[in-house]
Amino acid sequence: MNIGFGNQGRFRQRGAGFGKWFRTVLIVVALSSSLAACATQDNSEDLAFNTMTREMFRAVFSDIQAIYLDVEDLSDLALDGLDALAAMDPAIAIVESDSEIKLESNGALVSQVAFAPEDDIESWAATAASLTATMRTVSPQIRSKSQDEVYQRIFSTIADRLDRYTRYSGPEDAQANRENREGFGGIGVTIEEHPDGVTIVTVDVDRPAAAAGLLVADRIVAVDGKPIGGQSLRRIIRILRGPINATVTLTIMRDGLADPFDVTVGRTKIVPNTVVYERFGDTAIIRISGFNDRTGIRVAEAVARAKDDPEGLPKGLLLDLRGNPGGLLERAVDVADLFLEDGLVSMTRGRHPRSLQRFEAQPGDIAQGLRIALLTNGASASAAEVLAAALQDHGRAVIVGGSTFGKGTVQTVLPLPNEGEFVLTWARLLAPSGYALHDLGIMPTICVLDDVSPEQLLHQILIEDPLTTLHNLSLRRRTGPNDDAGHKQVLATCPWEPSVNPKTIEKIARYLVENPELYSKAIEIGLPPAS
Repeated sequence: MNIGFGNQGRFRQRGAGFGKWFRTVLIVVALSSSLAACATQDNSEDLAFNTMTREMFRAVFSDIQAIYLDVEDLSDLALDGLDALAAMDPAIAIVESDSEIKLESNGALVSQVAFAPEDDIESWAATAASLTATMRTVSPQIRSKSQDEVYQRIFSTIADRLDRYTRYSGPEDAQANRENREGFGGIGVTIEEHPDGVTIVTVDVDRPAAAAGLLVADRIVAVDGKPIGGQSLRRIIRILRGPINATVTLTIMRDGLADPFDVTVGRTKIVPNTVVYERFGDTAIIRISGFNDRTGIRVAEAVARAKDDPEGLPKGLLLDLRGNPGGLLERAVDVADLFLEDGLVSMTRGRHPRSLQRFEAQPGDIAQGLRIALLTNGASASAAEVLAAALQDHGRAVIVGGSTFGKGTVQTVLPLPNEGEFVLTWARLLAPSGYALHDLGIMPTICVLDDVSPEQLLHQILIEDPLTTLHNLSLRRRTGPNDDAGHKQVLATCPWEPSVNPKTIEKIARYLVENPELYSKAIEIGLPPAS
């Protein structure tokens, strides 16, 4: 909450170890001519840097003002980011009064600027860019930092000021993020570091590397004629990846051959696999480690494999979401839709009109009613929680394990002028039955706190004392975000217990789906009360 003081003459020093004080909301519209001069430096590199900095502030402030969950004071955000930059040099300090900002170096005034209106994007972008330019001019420490390091310092601080899930990524990290979400042009190998370059650890079937004859244990020592020995693994991965359908020439060292040889390999679109299928007796397990553009397709393929398994149709499916941090919301909705005949999958609510969304299931359950247990723990988050809430609320799966993380907000990815990205929180997630997922997450129907036998735990929960579980689930669903007492009760009811053997949870879930009567009781208990 931002609280402003009137004209009381209160000053605050920033960037020199002083604590943060509340700022005034009474402001004067002006820009110092001394700061404007920073944007007219003769050095063309500085001019480009300063222009980009202003564009970066404008883009970030525009996005925050338009779509962030809550209304924010741009002056607070700008000055927090500049504080972080000033902290790189102990000699630099930003001193703020009711009506102006002063930039000092070793106690001497360098420049000053009057406050702009707190919601004036253009003025605060110009002010912040000018102060950044001035700090780079007077501080050798700040001057020595690259553009990416300066932006990382400023915009990561602004992101942290908003909430724990808003974040800034520079160009290289943003590219890696896009590749994880959407795929990349690759040759189809996994690699590990080697003094000569890298060693191939796996070769994907039906990928260009396999077609070109590359083998496990081959060493890649050069790419397109340039040696890669001594470079970081991350850098070599970037070199190997490139435009889809373009070729790359690899110089290979192979055990048993005295001389290296060249292989030309094409690149194809590769989306990281997030789905693994396993079969254990009468149960099929589909492990989902995240949600990207291909997750829904791969889950559908895994279900088809389960139905056509040579061992016969399984008695049930386990969808393992333990350790799944989430990913793309729409892809989690797609996976839920695979198992639901109809109804609401999820809702989002935010400040921007486009954040008010409802996701509905289309007809067709690809598992055709096969019993499903969904495994969760405290590291199941975000999109994984969307899937869990949807299947639990519709009585399509029984959740087994520990309570989920409670990351119930939605972020949108916003591209920035420097090819980085700002991932900004813009909506809250609601389960089909209407409760908010944030903070408390999803409570499992079968809460596993100890390494006990399936028979013992399921008999206790479903036969001896079902009312306790009904009460706990009801408490969770009706506990709102501002109910502190309710939060404490819910968190104490079914916490995440990492000491529980993961195999215990699997055994309990397998036993449950293989016993129709127990499964039916668990489904009934997990349903939300009729409205």
